[in-house]
Amino acid sequence: MIDDAITRPGRLEVKIEIGLPDEHGRVQILDIHTTKFRKVGIMGEDIIIEDLARKTKNFTGAEIAGLCRSAASFALNRQVDPLQPQKRPDISKVRLAPADFDRALKEVVPAFGTEEEDLRRLYDQGIIPYSDMFSAAKSRLLTFARQVSDSERNGTLISVLLEGKSGSGKTALMANVALEAGFPYVKLISPDQLIQQRETGKVARINEVFEDAYKTKLAMILIDDVERLLEYANINNSVKFSNMVLQALLVLLKRRPPSDCRLMVVVTTSVLMQMELLHLDTAFYSIVSLPQLSQPEEFEVVLSNAAGGMKPDVMKKIADSIHDPMSVKSVLNALDTTRQECGKDDAAITVHAFLSALALTPKDYATATPDDDEEPI
Repeated sequence: MIDDAITRPGRLEVKIEIGLPDEHGRVQILDIHTTKFRKVGIMGEDIIIEDLARKTKNFTGAEIAGLCRSAASFALNRQVDPLQPQKRPDISKVRLAPADFDRALKEVVPAFGTEEEDLRRLYDQGIIPYSDMFSAAKSRLLTFARQVSDSERNGTLISVLLEGKSGSGKTALMANVALEAGFPYVKLISPDQLIQQRETGKVARINEVFEDAYKTKLAMILIDDVERLLEYANINNSVKFSNMVLQALLVLLKRRPPSDCRLMVVVTTSVLMQMELLHLDTAFYSIVSLPQLSQPEEFEVVLSNAAGGMKPDVMKKIADSIHDPMSVKSVLNALDTTRQECGKDDAAITVHAFLSALALTPKDYATATPDDDEEPI
């Protein structure tokens, strides 16, 4: 934000950046901010500073100070009499416990931290490993994550393009892998966050996330639906896209991070062929494909995980009746619709009701006879 003219030689010649404290630094900062607690005797003996330091990855010194104040407020609130709130609490009875810091950790969120709740919402229906190809895709992503975290090279960068048809579970898998990998810094860039931004605003936000990631030792950036970020459209064989955003991504996906940073970038797309036309695929370390449901046993796995109360013979007939590849999202949406029609009772789901929710034509489920569909089987 400071103009270059101010920082030129002769004015401000030396720049000193104070980065995020490491674990040893966080121990020292926590010691400073809990010294007064120990002096007045309210610090519980079961509070281990080293454990708190491990839990406060990517916390700044100011955020650690706020964490200590928040924990103290929770301990103080326990001494407040709800029947006499105006009465001063007895300070001599205040004791800080590990649970107070645990509650404070949920309240004080680091600016460079992981947005865990937002990521968990992306796969609130869970992850269903419906095929060997799906399990292999997840395993490969986790392998790349370990490769980044265990790397001893300076400025490590691994970028992965996760491709698959719309509704195949790319976003859910990406979020799940990010949390399982346990990176201290995880940021999501999605089209809905930038829906009101122009090209320059999108580029500025994407660059800001990358610059913040460079300030941490271990980071992961998730970019969802990259074709929407690029505003890609093919109308009457006329391709339109944001060249400014495309060029920014091509630069950032290839730019090595600073020597003290290790970075993994995961990008999802539903139109791999179009991304190849834009040469965006060349910017990635690897491309991982997520398949659709295609085999009867794969449909059965999804149904058994999502609708455990459905009768096995009904489940099998549904799986055998679907002949075209389909996304997991389509099956789960059809299941929700069928539950509404059948009184939210999985045992009452019929073959006809479920296939109707999938909007299949009669020839697509010819194996289900009218007699089978009249009543729950």
